[in-house]
Amino acid sequence: MMALALLLAIANQADIVEHIAQLRPVEWQSRRLTLRKPGIVDIVYEMKSGGAGVRLLLIANSDERKFESQREFHLYAATDFGETGRLKVHLAEPGDYSVILDNRLETKKSAAVKFKGTILYDLPPVQVRTLSWERRLVVIASSLTFFFGLCYFAGRRLWRALVDRI
Repeated sequence: MMALALLLAIANQADIVEHIAQLRPVEWQSRRLTLRKPGIVDIVYEMKSGGAGVRLLLIANSDERKFESQREFHLYAATDFGETGRLKVHLAEPGDYSVILDNRLETKKSAAVKFKGTILYDLPPVQVRTLSWERRLVVIASSLTFFFGLCYFAGRRLWRALVDRI
């Protein structure tokens, strides 16, 4: 059973990126992300070299121009500026997203950042089915027959052992 659960988890997981990005001072880069169905996006980053720190943002692909021109945009998730960080968010709507690696806080040093991301897709809903009344009666009758048959044979052996002792 555990093997089946592990197989399902692996089948619903996809690696989206594993990359070392080079960011000049006051620069940002984006990576495209296409979500086929609802799931959890999990991205971890670590600075290998650099200054003040970087941050990750997750926005809709259509909002990338708004981000570039510093207008208001819809932000799904973001990390603080730092040398390490993790962005983990559940996205309910399939679609195109942008993961932005932002080094605009640093004005002097370039940054080398290693980041890795995965998507864990939601499992499809399971349709619950019930047995018909006739099948339920068969299951109940066979279970009770097995139980009482087991009690009869075990009780008979115990009764013989008790009678032999007396």
